[in-house]
Amino acid sequence: MNKNFKISMLIGLIFAVCMYNNPAGITFPIMVAVAVIALAGLTVGCKLKFCFTDVFYATACIVLGISIIFTQDMMFHIFTKTLILTLMVFYLIRKFYGVKNVGIYRGVMYIMCFFAGMIANIGAPFMELDVEKGEAKKEKRASNRNLILLGILIAIPILIIVLSLLTSADVVFRRVLLNLFDSFDDIRNICKAITYFFIGFFACYSMAKTAYDKQYKLNLGSITKYNPIVAITVSITLSFVYIVFCVIQIVTLFGKGTYFLPQGYTYSAYAREGFYQLVVVAIINMMIMFICKVLFKKSKVLVGTLTIISACTFILIASSAYRLLMYIDMYHLTMARIFGIFIIIALALYMVGLTISMYIDRFPVFEYILAMTTLVYMGMVLIRPDVLIAKENVKYIEEKQDVRYLIKELSYDAAPYLVNIEGYDEILENYYEDILEECETKDIRKFNISRYNAYKTAKKYLGDYDKDSDFACNK
Repeated sequence: MNKNFKISMLIGLIFAVCMYNNPAGITFPIMVAVAVIALAGLTVGCKLKFCFTDVFYATACIVLGISIIFTQDMMFHIFTKTLILTLMVFYLIRKFYGVKNVGIYRGVMYIMCFFAGMIANIGAPFMELDVEKGEAKKEKRASNRNLILLGILIAIPILIIVLSLLTSADVVFRRVLLNLFDSFDDIRNICKAITYFFIGFFACYSMAKTAYDKQYKLNLGSITKYNPIVAITVSITLSFVYIVFCVIQIVTLFGKGTYFLPQGYTYSAYAREGFYQLVVVAIINMMIMFICKVLFKKSKVLVGTLTIISACTFILIASSAYRLLMYIDMYHLTMARIFGIFIIIALALYMVGLTISMYIDRFPVFEYILAMTTLVYMGMVLIRPDVLIAKENVKYIEEKQDVRYLIKELSYDAAPYLVNIEGYDEILENYYEDILEECETKDIRKFNISRYNAYKTAKKYLGDYDKDSDFACNK
């Protein structure tokens, strides 16, 4: 067995121990740290040069991994894990494929091709056991240990399926197996643990194999550049419209020019509308700038008009941010509004990169956007939006529906901040009873700071609540 095979088996074992029935416990950042160390070892073993950006990828993955244990929000769990995997894959693409200063299109295509390569290399571990090599000498050298291991690797997945079918088909056979195990759940848990091992093993091996082979390097060639007259015409037309719109924003919205508003239209009503439309327009402008850069020949006139569009887009983004903040001031926080704030921040940062890329051809747009996305997302995760929403909205409880929003729509991150809501004892009692039932665990692997805080708060609340109830009954 080669070194990659042995390391992959070790990673598979660690993955099974850390991740089995444990999507957000304290072992997740340990798993991420192990993966980062393995990637560093892979690049050092191949004698690839170290560069400063390697620190960014490693640090970002570890920080994102740690952030998992501070929240119970499943949506953030999914996004965080996806982003960590994307960062690791692009790190390997940069190191092994020598990709630098890549544009958005090529960056996305490289990642897609790398994932396709990982899928294609799932069967590679079996080929590495030297079973089917043509030369007689090599066939003689193939050890029985490798042949037995190959047989086990093939048999285990088949056994999992066959045993599941046979135990459900025959009660006597099921009883025989139950004599070997405490319960049928033990068999199922063992099968799940083995499945986790294989997921970690194959993912690690196929990722390393795809990086080693370098056979998925794209050869897109040079993209044909067209005459910029069409792009100049479109951009000049849009620039004129945007300049007029931005002047109105500066005078009416930012300058509070209420004398420009239609009769019966209040400034607050004007300021609160149009957020989503302006965000969509900003995204369209980014796409136009990207297409003009990729498909049309560079022209001073085109760059100038695109710069005007870029400047107007910043004003549009500022206008949408101003509107959103006024809306939040009136109607308070929700998850969608917090997302809106961070989308605006991300769009502004993306526009900075796209504007720079118009003047510097070799500016790494995709890497810049990936880095900005990572930083903005880390900021959003680390501020724990559910906590912010609970802290803010608990001050403005007016009806039962407000309480139901806080306990139904938010994760258990918000639990410690809802105890002081008055007048809704029955709803809160049921809420904290659910927390006790769901969050209690003796498995140290599943320790999650948010879950622990919610559990501790629930125990304290229900203890106080029961004491008050007894006192009321005694009276």
